[in-house]
Amino acid sequence: MLAGWEHALAYIASLGHHARDVYHHLNPVLRGALSPLIVLAKYAPPIFILERLSGGKTTQYKSAGFRQDFVYLILHSGGAYRTLLTIYALGILTPYLRIFDLKLLDHIPQEHVIVRAVIYFLAADFMLYWYHRWQHSNSFLWAFHTTHHAQKNLSFLTQIRFHPVEELLQAVFTYVPLLLLGATAQDWAPFAVLYRVVVFLQHTEVRWHFGPLRKIFVTPHFHAFHHSTDPAHYNRNFGTALSVWDYCFGTAVEAHERPSRYGLSDVEMPTIASTFLVPFRLVYETYFKRRDQVASAGDD
Repeated sequence: MLAGWEHALAYIASLGHHARDVYHHLNPVLRGALSPLIVLAKYAPPIFILERLSGGKTTQYKSAGFRQDFVYLILHSGGAYRTLLTIYALGILTPYLRIFDLKLLDHIPQEHVIVRAVIYFLAADFMLYWYHRWQHSNSFLWAFHTTHHAQKNLSFLTQIRFHPVEELLQAVFTYVPLLLLGATAQDWAPFAVLYRVVVFLQHTEVRWHFGPLRKIFVTPHFHAFHHSTDPAHYNRNFGTALSVWDYCFGTAVEAHERPSRYGLSDVEMPTIASTFLVPFRLVYETYFKRRDQVASAGDD
């Protein structure tokens, strides 16, 4: 019987390898078109099962908000953000960022892969925690971060729902620790893998609390309070992959029951177009409209 199971698993694995090989030999445009569907196929079934097993709801997958997030998945998968914005901007800014090019990890031998990876993981996540806090306290950054927070029906795809301007600014900010540490692909690859798993899970309706692990990693229950409409939960639980920073710096909030409502009480983004345009309106109202009103009052 065991041999039969082993044979079945080996057969499934061989099909997976064959499918991967076929995918990588496809035309790049076709690969980009198929990429969103592959992401759904990889993440949706196991997450859906975990949500149901833990008693979480799954009605979010029928919402207009989920369809909006899927559009963002298409944009990310097609490489539009990365090609048109991030890579181009970093190419321009790199000479000016050389001041941060300290390569601190060069003092640790390359063979100490785990040590280097852990140092980079902690440093990068620490900086992302503080950048996230800055997004919530700075009016300009917050205007574009609202695209993410306006989602009322959280799902695993909400992690991809970010305004292009925010994507650009965060790419520049996260490039700094790479320069400071001189991290190689070997150093940041483990962080990227763990980050992807944690952030996809943290926007789901998986209802388990994960015991003491919630004091270390950002769990779905922990992150839910960050998206809550309850004023008692505002500016809390900023951690990206690690929740330990919130406990260290006094921004953690906990409760047995998850929040009942998500989103923003003062910003509405009912359409995909509004998720792109409303942040620019917020910037105008914050920095230009008041100035125009003051100037008009002076003319009177």
